[in-house]
Amino acid sequence: MPITEHTIKTERHTTFYLAAGPENGPLVIFVHGWPELSISWRHQLPTLAALGFRTIAPDMRGYGRSSVYSQYTDYAQEHIVRDMLELLDAVGREKAPGRVEPRQSSSRPLSCRRQFVCALLHA
Repeated sequence: MPITEHTIKTERHTTFYLAAGPENGPLVIFVHGWPELSISWRHQLPTLAALGFRTIAPDMRGYGRSSVYSQYTDYAQEHIVRDMLELLDAVGREKAPGRVEPRQSSSRPLSCRRQFVCALLHA
């Protein structure tokens, strides 16, 4: 299953993301932490895509090909949540099975059908 590159631009932010799988499949968004990038999910994207999911992995705010900001306040959680909601809107979805983190569920609760949080440790 091929991985494709995409960019969305809004008035406030640019988000680069990788995607795989059928565009009408159930959506799963993979979110990286520091110091990773969207490419960190390169093995998981096609694996779940092969099962029929539409998989997306964005470069989060300040990383890779997404917008970088000079003020630390521009990295507050509410901005990150808004980035992910704008990504969801840009790909034409109202809901995703998994989202960025618990605060996002309360920001727009109807955008989240269920949430799974997984932390991967570095060796």
